[in-house]
Amino acid sequence: MLGAAREFARVARPGARVTTAVWGVPEKNPWATLIMGTIAEHVELPAPPPGSPGLFRCAAPGHMAGVFRDAGLRDVTETEVFIPGVFKDAEQYFSFMNEVAAPVVAGMAKADEVTRARIKDAVFRRVAERTKGGEIRLDAMAVVITGER
Repeated sequence: MLGAAREFARVARPGARVTTAVWGVPEKNPWATLIMGTIAEHVELPAPPPGSPGLFRCAAPGHMAGVFRDAGLRDVTETEVFIPGVFKDAEQYFSFMNEVAAPVVAGMAKADEVTRARIKDAVFRRVAERTKGGEIRLDAMAVVITGER
């Protein structure tokens, strides 16, 4: 990441702003943690090695700002951006996550048919707790990091 940030800083014109976005802390990203936490309750998932790629690798407050500063960027800021996640029903959420989230696919692949059904039932129960006014809200939070060359 530092190498990439240094390259961004190198090719940017003086005074230009370099910006990136990463997922924020897991607690503010129920769209991802609800299903992954449920899978982890039913299937043993190995802990990833420290620093390995993953959704929340860059989530720690100040982490990416430090990378930007180490790359030589100035006036670095981090801003939380909240993204509404609205699903029409539990089935839409469950299908979406099984189509786009590689960790969900990998976790479900470790489960037998009975366990997959239990996971799905548990996810549906948890999603029901987040239903308000006919909508399911599973929001996301990203952090936008900006620095000046």
